[in-house]
Amino acid sequence: MVQARSIASPTLAWLRDPKPARVLHVFKDACNLIAEDGEILSLVMPNIGDGPFNIILEPLEFSDHVSAESAVSFDNGQIRIGALEIALMPAQVWEPRFDWESFQGRQDSLSISAGALEEVLVELAPVDSFVQLIHSGESSVREIEAQILLSAREPARFLVQGLLREDEELCRASARKLAGLGAGLTPDGDDFMMGSILATWAYCAGEGVEQAAQWVSLEADLRTTSLAAAWLQAASRGECSVRWHELLKAILIENEENIRNAARAIIQQGHTSGASALAGFTALISMIHRAGSG
Repeated sequence: MVQARSIASPTLAWLRDPKPARVLHVFKDACNLIAEDGEILSLVMPNIGDGPFNIILEPLEFSDHVSAESAVSFDNGQIRIGALEIALMPAQVWEPRFDWESFQGRQDSLSISAGALEEVLVELAPVDSFVQLIHSGESSVREIEAQILLSAREPARFLVQGLLREDEELCRASARKLAGLGAGLTPDGDDFMMGSILATWAYCAGEGVEQAAQWVSLEADLRTTSLAAAWLQAASRGECSVRWHELLKAILIENEENIRNAARAIIQQGHTSGASALAGFTALISMIHRAGSG
């Protein structure tokens, strides 16, 4: 029996009335389940940390215990995946929705952080991530990656404008072109949109964001992977991972060292996922910064 250490509050609510689910992905330090309605539940190791649909477990290697064919069941406060039994209680409950209202009157902190975030991205982000959309420089990307970046450039710009203006047509049209663009379980186009949505939540201090964010997530839903769609849906509700919470807290107190450290931690997520999400976040706050200084 493996013990859960932490459960995201939306996941805990879902587990009170669970639906049939199956194994979606199995990795060394994570196992994603998907319910018949498309909801995602991620069982993860402590090094991954809390997220909008995560359950953190005591250390183990999932690939030693679980396969894509393993049966999944929920019963009496437990999850069973093949021979793996997981006890859900007692576990800490983690709230994935950031306190966006804390940015009220503090939007200047976002602009102040823009330069540091761009510097960290340029220094550490893989060249095939969407960092190229905020800082064009010499790169050695393959032709297919260059074509993806070219395809993303205009809709990425329009996405940021659409979110800031609450322009439904721009949000939806941009999301249609960015959804599913790129490789991986969460394509870079979707990661970029997620980061842009989180920046919008911060800039608007939690007010009037959800509608525009939902335009984006709804358009992307059937055009991308199940996991990317789940991250976008969570972002549209103002939910994000603990690494993003740490970045947002650092921005609020205008601590540059903490901002850079938190940005580095986000970039380390996946091959390009964290970098492309941070590029989306930085693209929006950089636009705000330029507008304010122009």
